[in-house]
Amino acid sequence: MSTEVDRLFSGPDAGELPEGVGMGRMDFIAPDEAKSVLDGARQVWLSMAGLDHGDFAAGSARSALPEWFRRACEDRPAGSDRIWDLTAWLAWADPAERAWRWWDANVMDESYGWVRIVLHEWPCAVGVLAATLHACGATEVGYDG
Repeated sequence: MSTEVDRLFSGPDAGELPEGVGMGRMDFIAPDEAKSVLDGARQVWLSMAGLDHGDFAAGSARSALPEWFRRACEDRPAGSDRIWDLTAWLAWADPAERAWRWWDANVMDESYGWVRIVLHEWPCAVGVLAATLHACGATEVGYDG
């Protein structure tokens, strides 16, 4: 069985079935930048993979994030609900709060991509993934879960 880190790099193992209560899919649009957005999202979640709740409680998760992502959250437009401030983002990225895990992702063309996630509870809060995609440059994000 693949780990979330494995799936962030290369998707699930051949024939592997997800464990959880279901699957969700987040589609995104990033004109001419879909690959860059997906690469950025992978980089962000790889920096969080393997951290536990203690890392988030102690504040060390913040420093594990790529600098460009921290800046994107800190420089977010006032009142933006698309890009979250870093404190809110970290609260929902904490594995004790995040009831989903990355399954696979792909770009369909230069402007469109998607991320599939395994849901471990229903309903499942997935806004932190949408906020990640927006911070990485997506202009539109939609969820089908």
